[in-house]
Amino acid sequence: MHTSGTWLTFDVPDDWEKSELTDAMTAAAYAIQSLVPLFIKCDRTDIHVVPQVKAIHMERPTFFIYDSYPGGIGLSENIYPRWRELLTLAADHVAECLCEHGCPVCIGAQEAGQKDNKHRAHSLLAELAK
Repeated sequence: MHTSGTWLTFDVPDDWEKSELTDAMTAAAYAIQSLVPLFIKCDRTDIHVVPQVKAIHMERPTFFIYDSYPGGIGLSENIYPRWRELLTLAADHVAECLCEHGCPVCIGAQEAGQKDNKHRAHSLLAELAK
């Protein structure tokens, strides 16, 4: 689908395994998508947040935010100047959630055995917000 969007590319955090980064980015993307409507006044289904551990063009970890509509309607473009603010809010939201290992309120439903996912997602979001 041809649409409009923005992205954030970053280096792999030191000492992270690919599987850890995949899980943390998926959890962080959930938190980001939940909070985007606070910044651009839309429904959370109006945009998509897609994490890629090794994006094809950048060959580095990347979060993509794009409009859910063919041709785009400019929603995701408005996030570009507000990435840091969005990431800070997402990191705070995950940290302040009262759950122990992650839940549908902060990072989405978690599978059994993903006990560190909430911590990793928060760590990644906080690092990217700097």
